[in-house]
Amino acid sequence: MREIIYFLALSFFSLLFLGCPKKEPELATSNLPKYKFAVAEAVISKSAVCPVCLRAVFTCETKSGAASEFYEALAFALKENDFEMNRLSLSGIEAEKKKEPERWLTLAKALKADYLILPVIYCWSERKGTEISASAPAEVGFHLHIYQVESGKEVWGGDFNERQIALSENLLALNDFIKRGGKWVKAEDLGKEGAEKLIKQFLKSIQEK
Repeated sequence: MREIIYFLALSFFSLLFLGCPKKEPELATSNLPKYKFAVAEAVISKSAVCPVCLRAVFTCETKSGAASEFYEALAFALKENDFEMNRLSLSGIEAEKKKEPERWLTLAKALKADYLILPVIYCWSERKGTEISASAPAEVGFHLHIYQVESGKEVWGGDFNERQIALSENLLALNDFIKRGGKWVKAEDLGKEGAEKLIKQFLKSIQEK
């Protein structure tokens, strides 16, 4: 009971001093062409560097089924902006070679896609506990490498790495706390947040060109 009272009091004073979270402006995509995206098989990496761009990453346990949850999150983010997504697959080759964009670009060209997304998942750890009480929070980390299919060049890269923290640990996390309904979310929820965030950043970069 004491913990609940403390939690409510903390939430109240956070709202009082930090104010209500500002809603992010909507990204206008109606003026963009209806791009067609091809998505390569996700590279599951345990290395401390991304196998595609060689940037340092903070790895964590990647649970079984992470790739499926990732694809669902990415599909939602693209369809939300009215874009088409085609999931690619390669069989009969070594997993190490699946990080090579050239192999995927050939398939993407055959589908007449505008962009190829080559994802690298380096962290997808599930929450331990319930949405009310968790002994360990969910944590998600992945890169999106986006290539223009026609030129074959990488035109954008984004990184999402998020570990949910309690509001009591960081009052600056108030916005995220409210968006998540004041509960401990699952890895797939963080994945959805990340996919939406990165796709918006990519589309914004297109609009600014």
